[in-house]
Amino acid sequence: MCGALCVSVSASASASVSVNGGKGWVWAGSLAEAADNFERATLEDPGDARAWSYFAQACQHQKRWWARGRQAAAKACQLDPMNATYLKLAGKLFLEADMLGRAGKYYVAAQSWGGDDPEVEQALAELGITGDEAEFRRRIFILYLGWEGKTYPDLTAKRRRVLRDRLVELVTAPTE
Repeated sequence: MCGALCVSVSASASASVSVNGGKGWVWAGSLAEAADNFERATLEDPGDARAWSYFAQACQHQKRWWARGRQAAAKACQLDPMNATYLKLAGKLFLEADMLGRAGKYYVAAQSWGGDDPEVEQALAELGITGDEAEFRRRIFILYLGWEGKTYPDLTAKRRRVLRDRLVELVTAPTE
């Protein structure tokens, strides 16, 4: 009778149970069990950006899991592209792997959506992206998203408002 809606709700509830189980294992100090629970949550609900982020965080503690952690962080950013916390995590994981181009992309995005963050600014400085270049990249990023927002009509109303506000801020900002 309830069809796809019930399947979606039960998958989401099951993923939530796995995420909570993973958090418990983190508190207990067992990162392998935590990563297993978070990975299970990503399989149960592949659209849950929070589960992907937790999985990436669990993977960052073991070098052999770093590749999976980078993939999970990238997936979290793909699902929630305006979440500065996810973007900063992805930047950190890609920087640790010496994938400087992707790290810079994620850090610039984190700065664009999260505002001034000393940790992000320090990472950008390590990448050689400072001052005018950082501002230029931030503006290009926001302009690109403005175009993308018009291209993808499935953005939520809240995301459209935030994007519109950032574009207005960018366009009306004084130039030197």
